Amino acid sequence: MGCKSTEDFRARQRIQTLMTYCPNMECQWKGFLKDVCTHTARDCQFEKVFCHQCKHARIQRRNMETHIKKNCMERPVSCPVCQLKEVVVKSRRKYASKPLAYSTLINEHYKTCPKWPMRCPNRCDPQLTFTRGSLRTHLGSDTECPEKMIDCSFAALGCKEKIKVPHVDDHIKHTKHLSMLLKGHFLLEESVRKLQNEKKELERNCKQHQSSLMEKQLQLKKQCSSLEEKHKQLERKLYLTFVSTFFVIAAAIILFYIINSYIVK
Repeated sequence: MGCKSTEDFRARQRIQTLMTYCPNMECQWKGFLKDVCTHTARDCQFEKVFCHQCKHARIQRRNMETHIKKNCMERPVSCPVCQLKEVVVKSRRKYASKPLAYSTLINEHYKTCPKWPMRCPNRCDPQLTFTRGSLRTHLGSDTECPEKMIDCSFAALGCKEKIKVPHVDDHIKHTKHLSMLLKGHFLLEESVRKLQNEKKELERNCKQHQSSLMEKQLQLKKQCSSLEEKHKQLERKLYLTFVSTFFVIAAAIILFYIINSYIVK
């Protein structure tokens, strides 16, 4: 058993000292079989390794520096417009800052960067560029962008057309707006009449309620006065009853003492 183990050990040694080439065809390295793993793990410039930034790209070791500096989607960059270098992210219920990655720049940051150059979506001037903030002002004004489509001033009266800012005055001069204006005027007069009729009806109802309330108030006053009179009569009866009861009791006591004195004699 011991001899067999020694023979196996010697055979493995002989195999490990065999000369071989690097498994990467482009590499010219030649050495012992036992050194192949060390060579590919550390030295071979043609070995494909994972990028430590993007975690998924396999790049030849000789090209890794170029990949990290120029091609890696997760390489740290700064926004060429606003110079932002870090972004705030939420991790494990906490907020932390991390370097701005190229993938974040081209997929997310450019959508919100306030200084990102943009063109007017109305194409009012193909050579004119805006920052995102100034573009909002440009589109929000009814006078700056000549290609902006706005609602007609008579939209509330039924005009559904949208016109460009420079053509507003010509559009308003159209005769159809006069008929819309007259129609709106008649509708307004009708609404005013309805409101006046409703006002009169409300005033009439208020008067009726006021008269009914006054009648009820008079009835309540009469009821209160009758209750006060009954209360006074009840007080008088109670007083007379109390006085008569007092005299009866006093007479009974006097009579008791007189009878008692006769009995004693």
